Amino acid sequence: MRPPRSELAAARRLKAIDTLSTTGAGVAGIGLGALFPAPLQRAALALLVVGLAAHLGGMTAKHRRDADRPAAWWETGLYWGCWALIGVLAAWLLWRWLG
Repeated sequence: MRPPRSELAAARRLKAIDTLSTTGAGVAGIGLGALFPAPLQRAALALLVVGLAAHLGGMTAKHRRDADRPAAWWETGLYWGCWALIGVLAAWLLWRWLG
């Protein structure tokens, strides 16, 4: 049985707000890196790995939590697009490290 439309709309609105919040945190992190490049240089790879691990853990947990409701097209696109971008980033980092 599907939930009423109003519940679906509210759930999608909350998901959009959550996505906006997460995106804002990421952009703020990029801004901090741009403001303080020298002090953060030594910790850059560790910060990247920890940040990606936390992001992937949270993203996967949210995807599992929301599995009982139909996802909007953009939610599915963001989820799989994120995995694709992280895969490309991991391949590039591995190529750079080994080469």
